[in-house]
Amino acid sequence: MKTEQNAAEMASEPPPPAGNAEDVSQPEAREPALSWWQHLSFALVDWLLWGICRLLTLKGVYGFGCAFGSVEWLINYKRRRRFAVALERVLGRPPTPAERRREGRFFVQRTRCAKIFSLLVARLPRDQVVGLLTITNRELLEAALARRRGVYLALSHHGDHHAVGTLLVLAGYRIAVVRDRDEGGVRAYVEQQFRRLHPDIEVPPILAADVFPRRIYRCLHEGRILMSLMDVTNLRRANLRTHTVRVSGGERKFLVGPMQIALRCGAPILQGFLATEPGFRYRLEVVDTLLDPEQVTDAEADIRAAIERYAARVEGYGYQQPGLLSRI
Repeated sequence: MKTEQNAAEMASEPPPPAGNAEDVSQPEAREPALSWWQHLSFALVDWLLWGICRLLTLKGVYGFGCAFGSVEWLINYKRRRRFAVALERVLGRPPTPAERRREGRFFVQRTRCAKIFSLLVARLPRDQVVGLLTITNRELLEAALARRRGVYLALSHHGDHHAVGTLLVLAGYRIAVVRDRDEGGVRAYVEQQFRRLHPDIEVPPILAADVFPRRIYRCLHEGRILMSLMDVTNLRRANLRTHTVRVSGGERKFLVGPMQIALRCGAPILQGFLATEPGFRYRLEVVDTLLDPEQVTDAEADIRAAIERYAARVEGYGYQQPGLLSRI
């Protein structure tokens, strides 16, 4: 799951009519076709990791991933450089050498372990996997779902979205995610393996960032948790409605459309952050309700105020946990 770019482009579109008729003007995101060589290489790595897991347990695989990430951090100068630039942008000042080393090494280790976990998760016992996810403030999420209007969960570029999304599905939550159409081959392989090894579990709708908004309306009407990222960096089209907020000494634009769609559906809007803990453990932090449709009086003003609260929390969280950045 990557940045939600265009999902709000047609936020003024009315909710979909009743019935199951599908709008096929723009298809959902599809995993790229894998060549036989890609499939073979991913399968070999998959079986190698599974063998290590059987031999050393999941804890041993996590140690292997951290060691591999440390070596990658040492030899990949370009990635260290890109992260240093991103770290300076988040902190608002040049990072110290100790901060560059600590946060940079953690970033590489975390992203490497997340990829390893993605390859392994479909083979692990479901009870064990579900126990790896912690949801803080779960009562707020459950109360929002109890309204049966769907929930819009506004995330940001922090944490491992694919891992947490998979764990939510295995825990029984009905979700829908918005991501770029340009996805890597390893994600396609993981999704194919998930469908093969868990045919009894519904695969959540994967909506492309430029998907027709009618599909987003439909997912909310089905009572799903719609997850996307509002802190976009590049807008694909200039006519998208945004709200500009001053953060970290500069101005940044945030999409307005996702909140508009949620309000039209009567879906509560929550803000969440994703955190990573040792041992392939992940945490979804449901922070607060950004907007409650039942308490909205002036939609435009309330949305602007909600986006400003969202931006302030994203800035603060990024400053406290810079190693959790998901895009550099």
